[in-house]
Amino acid sequence: MVVKESNIIKINLDDYLVDFVMSLQGSTKQPVRISNKNFIGASIYRLLDKVPENCRFEYPILPNKRILEVEVGWLGSRGQKRKRPFTHYYFPVSKQRELELSIRNMFDELYFQVIEISREYTDAQYVVLIEKFCDRYKIDFAKNFESFKKKHYRARQNLLN
Repeated sequence: MVVKESNIIKINLDDYLVDFVMSLQGSTKQPVRISNKNFIGASIYRLLDKVPENCRFEYPILPNKRILEVEVGWLGSRGQKRKRPFTHYYFPVSKQRELELSIRNMFDELYFQVIEISREYTDAQYVVLIEKFCDRYKIDFAKNFESFKKKHYRARQNLLN
């Protein structure tokens, strides 16, 4: 399948969130095909803006982020004239933070379902739980273990305070 450049929207996200989104969409390579029928797709479609007339949007690359390439379909209902996303819509940098926050909140929700905030774990239990979570969502365990362990610790401290 050949994807035309005009169907690609690029989003700057943290490395583990890119892997997480790809896993949720069942994709092993980019661009990731999305639909507005799930949370990730609906969040992206909702945040698209119209490109001003006679203008072409260039996607910036933000420091310490990885690009997630998303293939979007045609926009508009059957009764309307459908538009190609890249020609008429783009994903503005001003809304990057909002999307990243909604994806991070979804990630945290799933993460804290696996690793309960109210429990204390031994070091061995942390390793096993975080490794299983990373395997499930195809996230690099070795690269993210310490940050995920700290995420649990911080959330637990906030719960106790």
